[in-house]
Amino acid sequence: MTQLLEAIVSDRLRLRPIERRDVRTFGALGSDPLVFRYIPEIDHPFDADAWIRELTGNPECYIRHAVELVDSGRVIGAIQLNRRSNMLLQVGYWFGRAYWGHGYATETLEALLAFLDERTREPIHAAVHPENAASRSVLENNGFICLNRWLSDMMEYRRQR
Repeated sequence: MTQLLEAIVSDRLRLRPIERRDVRTFGALGSDPLVFRYIPEIDHPFDADAWIRELTGNPECYIRHAVELVDSGRVIGAIQLNRRSNMLLQVGYWFGRAYWGHGYATETLEALLAFLDERTREPIHAAVHPENAASRSVLENNGFICLNRWLSDMMEYRRQR
């Protein structure tokens, strides 16, 4: 799989590659400690510059996209697809707190999976904190099943096509 440098568009959202100019926007979105309470890999206070450098410097991170509202161009979150050390594809996403509860995560993941369905038959995995009911619902609404396996303190989900 190669890095995706094009946009993916849904009804309300546009997923486009993250750029250096996004540092300030992501810094603001990630300034609320609740945004990353279930993502142990991201510390608070959030360092958007280091996060973007890490994403763009990782050749195994194939999709690293900002999620924008189509009507305003406002960045509301991020989604990424990378290959884990065990060679499985894993999706991850996060959104600014002001954008929770509007169906944006479900729509983002749905758009990404529709795009991937045309390009790979590999199963897609996700790791979710067991207390993150909203993210578990997003995954289940997009055809992921819980494998009842634990990755550290996270539950593993998989979408098989």
